Amino acid sequence: MQIALTFDNLGEAADLERGLWPGDAPLGRHPSVTVALPRLLDELDGLGLRATFCVEALNCELYPDAVRGIAARGHEVAMHAWRHEAWGDLDPAREDDLLGRGRAAFAALGVDGVVGFRPPGGALTAASPRLLARHGFTWCSPLGARRERAAVSPARPAPTIATSAVRVRRRAWRAGAAAACSASMASSAAAAAAAATNSRRVKVVSVTARQCTGSA
Repeated sequence: MQIALTFDNLGEAADLERGLWPGDAPLGRHPSVTVALPRLLDELDGLGLRATFCVEALNCELYPDAVRGIAARGHEVAMHAWRHEAWGDLDPAREDDLLGRGRAAFAALGVDGVVGFRPPGGALTAASPRLLARHGFTWCSPLGARRERAAVSPARPAPTIATSAVRVRRRAWRAGAAAACSASMASSAAAAAAAATNSRRVKVVSVTARQCTGSA
């Protein structure tokens, strides 16, 4: 039996991308990072749990100490786009640029081993498997735990995806402006799928997840 514990989104990145962040609001002070994240990391330490944090790479600039701290405490850091872009809508050139920019940002912090990727919105593009492999990613977690949910149109082919082993549920609570995430998980028999991309392979792991914020 395998259980995966993952957390998506950090700070104001998604709001910036969606145009929801007030123009006069300061950056780098989001309570999900300054208040909730330290409490969450302490709780995970107390329970002896390790998780994967899917983080927008912009946070390497806004919250470098927080990103380093996640890795330093034994958790995996994965990339969740640059600024929470709607990944399935990107053209190949833009996708290639954001992947390279993100990898470079994590490397500049000394956060090694960022080889996982979760696309905001859950969708990949036809170019994603090739580009992910090119930039050194070895696993990807798009939306969809069942074959039918992973189906794509002929115009946007995807690698074969096996039924997922993992289901993750999240709920959120808010205290003023601060939000923290508590995860409870239900697991089934483990399964994974591999996608051939040129001479390299990117493992595609499907995960059913409800974001802490209520959106992907």
